[in-house]
Amino acid sequence: MPEDRDTAEPAPAAADAPPRQQVRLGSASAFALSAQVLALVTSFVSSVLIARTLGPAGKGQLSVVQQVLNILSVVLNMGITTANTYFVGKRGHGIGEVLGNSFLYSLILGAIGAPLMWLFTLGPFAVVEGIPLAATAIAIALLPLALVNQFVQGINVGVGEMKAISRTQMAGTAASIVVILVAWALGQLTVPMAMLATTVNVAVTFALNTARLFKRYTKRIRVHLDSMREAAPYSFKAYANHLATYLSYRADIIIVGYLAGAETVGIYSIAVMAAELMWYVPKALAQALLSKSMQTGEQSADMLALRSSRVTAGLMLVICVVAAVLINPLIRLFYGADFLPAALPFFVLLPGVWLNGISQVLFANLTSKGLLYPWIAVLTAAANVAINIALVPRLGAIGAGLASTLSYGTGALAIMAMFARHTGARPADWLLINRRDIAAVSASAAGYLKRGRTHGV
Repeated sequence: MPEDRDTAEPAPAAADAPPRQQVRLGSASAFALSAQVLALVTSFVSSVLIARTLGPAGKGQLSVVQQVLNILSVVLNMGITTANTYFVGKRGHGIGEVLGNSFLYSLILGAIGAPLMWLFTLGPFAVVEGIPLAATAIAIALLPLALVNQFVQGINVGVGEMKAISRTQMAGTAASIVVILVAWALGQLTVPMAMLATTVNVAVTFALNTARLFKRYTKRIRVHLDSMREAAPYSFKAYANHLATYLSYRADIIIVGYLAGAETVGIYSIAVMAAELMWYVPKALAQALLSKSMQTGEQSADMLALRSSRVTAGLMLVICVVAAVLINPLIRLFYGADFLPAALPFFVLLPGVWLNGISQVLFANLTSKGLLYPWIAVLTAAANVAINIALVPRLGAIGAGLASTLSYGTGALAIMAMFARHTGARPADWLLINRRDIAAVSASAAGYLKRGRTHGV
């Protein structure tokens, strides 16, 4: 048995151990993708309004505040989100005790993160100059809320509430765009106001996800030290993996800020945002696949992962080609000529984004088995930082894009190798879409639409 697998015997079910919601991969993915599409539209509208209002430098300041907040959210997450999903979904931990532990963790970790937020936005290690004090204050207040929101969402994934999670994300997204549009209409769209919109999004999402758990699964919360101790080994492995993975995605923004300034960050952030739009499909599918895989046998989970990966590979290839053709006119139309230099780093990012999207689906299968491989994420992050430091001073945003593609590709190939090792699959099995895949996707879509008409969804 591989040493990376969590091999502890299943714990006895807690008194409030959750009944699992049956997860339909097709409909759950469709709901998740719908939420992702709404987030995409909202993010795009917000990005256009913010970029045109604040210009490259202001957009760069906002990107830095958001990325410092996001990085701290991952640094302080401690793998608790993934552990909540695993121990609720696989090991029968009670909702009340997992919620209580999550609330306690978020308060402690949020307090630890507050001075770090100040240090990297206003203090002696500020990434860029000119970040408003109000934006940093909002980010500090948001940090514990962002953490507990992640923890609570992990619980919801564990009990199979995939459709409800998607609806909740839509509600939070809709609330945030209202704030952005009102601020823009009143001429008050500033960096702090954009951070306030993010806070509204997180607050609405957290409130709805938490209320659902209390309504359906538990009436009380409590801190349970034994479940903390049981989850700790898995949490630490998940933490190393998620921290390194996120740093490989986001360290480039911070490095570009230090080495090239706010205006280059503003340009590069547009390229990153455009490239990462291609991840909406694999992210939605991977989240649904993780929840579904925890409810099915290992062989069935492997077959689902292979089909999902083939569909992802084919669909993302088409999306990447279309995006490459349209990126220049779209940037000119929506962001203006000042942001046209973002097109070149966008082109450089595309190969890594394609490979990474496929690996996200395969990694969801490995995660459902307790196989996390944190060394892959550490290798990817180290490569990203090293290549960025080498290339950004010479090539600016293009160098950052090249560093990301090389590191994303390295990590994706390593995940594929581990998937092959544990399933015996070959690259063609997860890369080459076939007629049966197309037929299965068509049937799933038709069934989803039929159920939607029947139930008014």
